[in-house]
Amino acid sequence: MGAALAAAWSLGCAVAVAGLWVLGGVLAGLDYAGVWSPAPAGPAERASITVGMLWPVSPALSVGERVQSPVASR
Repeated sequence: MGAALAAAWSLGCAVAVAGLWVLGGVLAGLDYAGVWSPAPAGPAERASITVGMLWPVSPALSVGERVQSPVASR
């Protein structure tokens, strides 16, 4: 995973987390206002948290490509 791909992954995760969190807030507001009841705010918030937890995958994959195991070279 190159630096450009890692940067794109990080930016994509940031945009997804922010967008999903706003979506969850809007859905929760619609639910509280009685406009859309029950609105599915929980899945949007859970998806946001999951994407946020996946963000560290990018640096881990980047480091994993640069580090070579001595066992693999035998």
